[in-house]
Amino acid sequence: MKILCSVCKSNKIFFKINYNSNSKLFLNTKIYNCKICSSSFAYPVPDQDNLKRYYETQSETSIGQENAGLINKSFAYMLAKTRAKFIENNTNLKKIKSLKILEVGPGYGHLAEIIMKSFAITDYSVVEYDKKCFKKLKKIGTNVFDDINKIKKYNKYNLIIISHVLEHIANPISFLLKLKNNFLKENSFIFIDVPCEDWKYKAYVDPHLIFLNKYSFSYINKIIKTNLIKISYFGENINTINDNETNFYLRQYKKIILIFQILLNIFKKNKGNYNSIQYSLKTIFKADEESNSKSRWIRLVLKNGYN
Repeated sequence: MKILCSVCKSNKIFFKINYNSNSKLFLNTKIYNCKICSSSFAYPVPDQDNLKRYYETQSETSIGQENAGLINKSFAYMLAKTRAKFIENNTNLKKIKSLKILEVGPGYGHLAEIIMKSFAITDYSVVEYDKKCFKKLKKIGTNVFDDINKIKKYNKYNLIIISHVLEHIANPISFLLKLKNNFLKENSFIFIDVPCEDWKYKAYVDPHLIFLNKYSFSYINKIIKTNLIKISYFGENINTINDNETNFYLRQYKKIILIFQILLNIFKKNKGNYNSIQYSLKTIFKADEESNSKSRWIRLVLKNGYN
């Protein structure tokens, strides 16, 4: 069977590396790279039933759950604040007095919580499949759907948020087109946040199915006919990252660095809206530092309409 790129459907692809996973589900999966759009993707991809069972057997699929511990929750809120700031800086949504937002895959709702405090929201709807997140999502005031098909198509939004979801989607173009065509108002925005080519630095990449960079998104933008308002790399350069969580000594070293940073920042006056732990994590991960080089995260804003 001919292998085609998951993004641009080109057959000009080549093998990159075996898929790093500790699950038998991905035993025969490999990562390929497309010569046309520069995207990388997993192939063969497990079918939907097996992927659903995979997710259901995971103890947690989202960060920042109530019993996760102070550092984990602080990391989730820190990232949420940097993402909210990116959205604010690259859209005109602050000017809209009755804002409607749809977030796909909000997890425990850290970004929703931050945005609902910062913008004039009349409807913040979320699509989340992990039922463990429902209680927190309802508590902060979102309208929770467990299936995107349960949202009425004429219910259009000013902003659609897709944060750390797209890398889990085997066919990103059809996914984005469905959201854009069915749920996005005219002259409105899509915010996307994904890891950048994390197969290059993670010990295990499951269950990620596509691996993107800025060049990939230039192709995606053309295919789905949107305007690319802003795209940037954020975080540490991927060539310097070592996220091998199986290494005990590396984990202890990172804890020492974090404690040192927290002590340095306890008495720092200008921390913005971050507490000392959040500010320290932001500093270590360079979470709000833009870069022209491939870095840990890619953030972008697309606008409905194509010129």
